[in-house]
Amino acid sequence: MAALFLIAWPAFAQTRMTVAEMQKELARLGQQREREAAPRLARFEMTERISPARLSRWELRFKGEIARQILLYLADASSIRNLPAGEIPDAPPPSELERSAILQRAREYVRSMRPRLPNFYALRSTISFEIATLNQMKSEQYELQFLEGSGKTLGFRSLGRVDSSRQLFLEGFSDERVTYRNGSEIQTPPETQAKHRHLLPMGLTSAGEFGPILSLVDKDTAAGSIAWDRWEHGPSGLLAVYRYSVPADKSHFAFFQPSQSVPGLSYEQHPAYHGELAVDPATGSVLRIVIEAAPPKSSAPADTPVVAAIVVEYGSVEIGGKNYVCPLHAIAINRIDEETGQTRPALPRILVNDVTFTRYHLFRAEMRILP
Repeated sequence: MAALFLIAWPAFAQTRMTVAEMQKELARLGQQREREAAPRLARFEMTERISPARLSRWELRFKGEIARQILLYLADASSIRNLPAGEIPDAPPPSELERSAILQRAREYVRSMRPRLPNFYALRSTISFEIATLNQMKSEQYELQFLEGSGKTLGFRSLGRVDSSRQLFLEGFSDERVTYRNGSEIQTPPETQAKHRHLLPMGLTSAGEFGPILSLVDKDTAAGSIAWDRWEHGPSGLLAVYRYSVPADKSHFAFFQPSQSVPGLSYEQHPAYHGELAVDPATGSVLRIVIEAAPPKSSAPADTPVVAAIVVEYGSVEIGGKNYVCPLHAIAINRIDEETGQTRPALPRILVNDVTFTRYHLFRAEMRILP
């Protein structure tokens, strides 16, 4: 079962920017020193999706690491937004018959994907961001130290202020080996945790990128709805984009939301969700999937509403001399609306993980015969 394990995401007073407005702003900020430009960048919120190609061009405007990390966060946070209208291909939509044929090819692709993949392992590298107050970050660190009986720290650092109370924090980096064997993912503890002597952030983890997420959506949309939406540019041609929606009573998308009152205790939820599938029309290969949980109408006692999303981008990877379509990049987003026990509203937090998958290798069992 595909799942997203979370703590939670907000609405706050940032400067909302379109891609065109950001383009003009970056032309000005690119002339400034990073220590002047970075604080300004941290206050922006994108209303349109930043494509990977555009992000690469924008990153070249800055030499400093901090400005580029903020741009990465902005691109990740915008991944569930629509592309600017000017980036949508001006091509006629396919006929109803062809739309159905493309969707059927996608369903056949998803259903044959997991049996088709070999046993392999890959490196999963995660960059974790969080928008929060300094006190919230210190509280998270204290709770982890208490639960683990450790004096280690989270190792977070501020990239800039979002508003008068919140900051954008870089929580850290982690690498872990993911093994795919007999159709299942097996994750190991992060390799970098011991090396850097930092606590492992407990806020946000995702799983299911190697097939279960696609299988889940294929299964759930049979009871929900799915329809043609538009064309998008892909790595080697146009992609057919379908929008879908799944009601809560048909959802198998799992949240494991930690309780705010009992440390270490989580509640499993299956919210309604919606999103997109970007499909290669010729092969049916799904090259991008978006899952966005719908906010609940009411929250369980002592728990807070959850708004979260996961985006996975797929591409061709060579494993054992053959090419397979596997995850290349994933983004997980989550909001926490914390309860304060006071009349004033809690300051919400946003957690964003940027995940890349590299170093794919065929998994082979080794055996030696001893004399």
